[in-house]
Amino acid sequence: MIRTDKKTKVVFSTGNGFLDTSFRPVKPSKSDAIIACANSTSLIKGQIRIDKNSLPSSNIAFSDWLYAKCIEQDIFEANTKYAFVYLCEDTSSEKIFQIYGTDVALQSNQILIPDIFLPMGLDSAMTVSGLFLFDKNLVFYHQNKLVYHALCENSQSILKALEYIRAIYSATPSIIYSQNPNITDLPLQICPLKTLVNNNENPIAALSFLYFSKSKITPLPLLFLNSKTSSFSKSNTFRLLFKTMCAIILMLTYPMGEFFYNLYLKTKFEDLANKNLQILKEISALPQNSHLYAKKAKNSLLQEHLHSLYEAEISYLPRYELIANLTKMLKGKGISVQDLHLSSDILQDGFAMSLEVSSLSQKNIINSINILKNNPLWADKEQQIFSGAITKSQEKSFAQIILVHNVF
Repeated sequence: MIRTDKKTKVVFSTGNGFLDTSFRPVKPSKSDAIIACANSTSLIKGQIRIDKNSLPSSNIAFSDWLYAKCIEQDIFEANTKYAFVYLCEDTSSEKIFQIYGTDVALQSNQILIPDIFLPMGLDSAMTVSGLFLFDKNLVFYHQNKLVYHALCENSQSILKALEYIRAIYSATPSIIYSQNPNITDLPLQICPLKTLVNNNENPIAALSFLYFSKSKITPLPLLFLNSKTSSFSKSNTFRLLFKTMCAIILMLTYPMGEFFYNLYLKTKFEDLANKNLQILKEISALPQNSHLYAKKAKNSLLQEHLHSLYEAEISYLPRYELIANLTKMLKGKGISVQDLHLSSDILQDGFAMSLEVSSLSQKNIINSINILKNNPLWADKEQQIFSGAITKSQEKSFAQIILVHNVF
């Protein structure tokens, strides 16, 4: 249903313009609810009979299930979107659904009211046994229900409809409320529709406003765009997925950027080292003199520095990676890290790290020290692990672990 609030205005579409609730011409805004009366002859109509034992369970949306039944029984086409409403007649063994649908593309703020439904917006006394004529649509309400609808081209067809109503419903209407002023020669009183709405000159608009107003209090059938058939890109699901994807992309941007930057630096180091080696080869092939030897020595020193930087870049263990590895080793071991100090020498590929850990169990600390000592991560490198004495407080045990790598 279209949500309305104090700021939302309701306007009626006449086909040639729009009227507000005071029946004055108005230009609607995008936030206004636009109602219109639909001629029932333009609607797609059908009937579906469902055995009560075949009704869907409560966890299935009934309107979706009924929509699928309309496609199954060829009332709707599978490749076309429809807005539809239904009236239900309950019998002892089955439910009978009268389907009214349209394939007209509706905007999100548009509402259609079939003309034959308009009497439902009136006082209930008018639909105990009421006969109405909207254009050529004759409709009979009996005991506050729409029980009969027929297309009547002239007075003769209306008389036949009256005979049917007398025979089936044992009712003899004395008044017909007609939108068509040309209907005459009927054995009952003919009253214009406007007498139902204080002789308003726009009876269809007035009845539509009454109907829409009553629909906020009492459930009445309305034709409007089903949000499930609207564009997926406008749905809450799409917006949630889009926000999730943006968050994932932002989370991946930094590590991916860092990875490619490191790869770029590594490539540049390798290219520069190869160029320097080529220069050294060219220098060694030149005639020996003091100037060239001095230049060669300078280039050799530069080469050594660049090579050292290259080796340091390859062998350097990132601090975040080291901390991540330690976290994996100690995860689930009942250990809490109270403090961590780390210092390193990139060029010498060395570092020293001090960990202050605590645990509810002294055994957990001993096991964790053994795990660190036996971990194969740096098995091929010079490293040592020292641990201080384990101290205990009232509830926890504490220890200091020192890990050194390539430190002499």
